[in-house]
Amino acid sequence: MAYKNSRSKAATKYNAVSTVGFTVRLNAKTDADIISALESVGNKNALIKKLLREAIAKSETGA
Repeated sequence: MAYKNSRSKAATKYNAVSTVGFTVRLNAKTDADIISALESVGNKNALIKKLLREAIAKSETGA
């Protein structure tokens, strides 16, 4: 049992030091297209990161 607690404690410490969380609220009516797109993929985190990196690259090249 102690193993689970120490593992959880280590994960909590790692998350506090190494990660940042963001929350997005979507309106069921006006953001239905976004909700549908997110529901259609398995890894929402990867999709959001990919799209953001594409937008960043596009803005850096001036396109």
